[in-house]
Amino acid sequence: MLVVMQLHPSGTALVPADEQEAAVLERLRETGGRYRVLIRQQRNSGFHRKAMALMRYLHQQWEPQEHTDDGVPVQRDFDSFRRNLLIQAGYFTQVFRPDGSFTLEARSLNFDAMDNVQFAEVYARLIDVGVRLVGACGGMTPEQVDMAVDRVLAFAS
Repeated sequence: MLVVMQLHPSGTALVPADEQEAAVLERLRETGGRYRVLIRQQRNSGFHRKAMALMRYLHQQWEPQEHTDDGVPVQRDFDSFRRNLLIQAGYFTQVFRPDGSFTLEARSLNFDAMDNVQFAEVYARLIDVGVRLVGACGGMTPEQVDMAVDRVLAFAS
């Protein structure tokens, strides 16, 4: 059972987030017993949208080499690009194969994967990777890239 709570302004107690959650807690109180509680801070969904906008912005700025070895133009696949950005930012797991070799797989940015502080660190690393590896961002500071993403988000709103 999930009950959404929020910190009371006094900072000393958790209280129901709304009337519906209060009703759920009332039913629990009536039945009595002990409960195990998992506390998880809700992550900032706006910041998550900003991180996705950052990766889309970097993808749009990216200029892949003109062709591959077989002469076929490089496809600009966003999902592959996004995973590679995360790996370059150090946000990956190593997956070992039976032959002893391994590959790197990007970790998920989903809400259960990390808290707000960790997410902010990953975001900052993504900007650094973009400045370092995406040609069109060369010469830009991390702050300039962040401001460009803010402009994209403001335009999309």
